[in-house]
Order: sequence, then C-alpha cells, then structure tokens
Amino acid sequence: MNLKITKTHILISIVILLTITFVVSQIMEYENLSNYARSLIIPLATVWYILKIKDRSFFFSTFLYTFSLSELMGLWVNTIPPDIMYYGGNILYILAYIFLVLEVLRSIKRSPDYKNFFAKYALHMAVLIMFAIYLIKVLADISGPKMNRTEYGLEMAYNSIIMFLLTVSLLNFICNDTKKSLIMFLGSICIVFSEIVQVAYFYLSNTYVLGIVYSILMIIAFYFFYRHGFLKQEANNNLNLFKP
Repeated sequence: MNLKITKTHILISIVILLTITFVVSQIMEYENLSNYARSLIIPLATVWYILKIKDRSFFFSTFLYTFSLSELMGLWVNTIPPDIMYYGGNILYILAYIFLVLEVLRSIKRSPDYKNFFAKYALHMAVLIMFAIYLIKVLADISGPKMNRTEYGLEMAYNSIIMFLLTVSLLNFICNDTKKSLIMFLGSICIVFSEIVQVAYFYLSNTYVLGIVYSILMIIAFYFFYRHGFLKQEANNNLNLFKP
C-alpha cells in the first residue's frame, strides 16, 4: 500500500498529540507543560488551515492569526512581564473575536432575509441582548471585586464581545439555517461556556476539574470553528429547521 505523508498529515498529527498532551497535563497538574502545549495547538492548526484552504475569508483568517498570536505569548509566560502578558494577551483575544463577529455579520448580510432581518428578528434580538447583558453582569459580579478598574474594564470588554458573538451567531443560524451557520453557533456556545467555567475556576474554586472542563470546551469550540472555516458557503443547503 502506497501511503503518502503530506505536510498537512504531519501538522494534524502534531496538533492531535499536543491536544492530548494539553489535556493530560491539565489532569496531572503540570502547569508549564500545559501552557506550552496549549500555546502551539491553535497556531499549528492555523498553519494547517492556511495550507489546506486557498480561498480564505479575510475576517475568519484574521481571527485565527490574531488568536494564534495571543496563544504564542504563552511560550514566554515565564519571561514576559505579567502585566504585558495579561493586557496584551487579552487585547489580542478581543481583537480576534471582533474579527470573528465581523465574519458572522458578513454571513448574515449574504442571507436572502437580510433586508427584512431587523424587523423579522427584532424580538429574538431583544431577548438575546437581555440574556447577554445578564450573563455579563453575572461574570462581572464574580470577578469584579478582585480586580482594579483597568482590569475590570478589560474583562467587561472581553465578556461583552464573546456574548455578542453568541448573539450574532445564533441570529445567523436562524437567518441562514445552514450547516455552516449551525457549526459557528455551536462553537460560540462552547466558547461562552468555557469562559464561564474559567471564571469559576479562577475566582470561585481552583479545582483541576474546572480547568479540564474549560480546556475541553475550548478545544471543542475551535474544532467547530475550523470545521466552519473548511466548509464552503455555497455548498450549504438550508437545514429547514425554522420552517413550518
């Protein structure tokens, strides 16, 4: 049997190995190994995406590049000053999610229902916005007392953008009703729940189980995001989940 090993096969193997190492090191509480493994997973998966997909979306690609840059900072976690690590890393994460939101909004704009979007989904948007505001307040009440004003403002911006991502990804799914929009919505759900678990891990109960759950949710989220990136928009037929 002629087995052809390509660059993508090697990258996929390394990403899988790093993911297993990351999860196991979380369980075994090897913090340094966990940080190094996590820092390489998404950047290498991004390289795989670049090699595999030639006709790439600008916003989605920039999301991956920016997120990867923040993740790579973890390789120097012991040498970069903590303030630069915290503020620089979180600012890059916020920028990354902004680009992902723009990708979802671009998808909504391509929908046949775009012209009637706001009128048709006004109630949905109102409910989602209220739910997002509630979750942002809950997260702020948990983490706020242990932060200064600058940290609190940055955390509010971070939580706001991921909640906005969840809101627009759900509206995108309702509006487009395709496999691609469903996968983006599932990824957004995993991101939001991973952040909720992370806040609980940092500020309520520093148990390794929460750290593992947070890590697994983050890995699943990016699995969905990469699936979204590999799907072609024109190949998605309507799922007909929202039609009578």
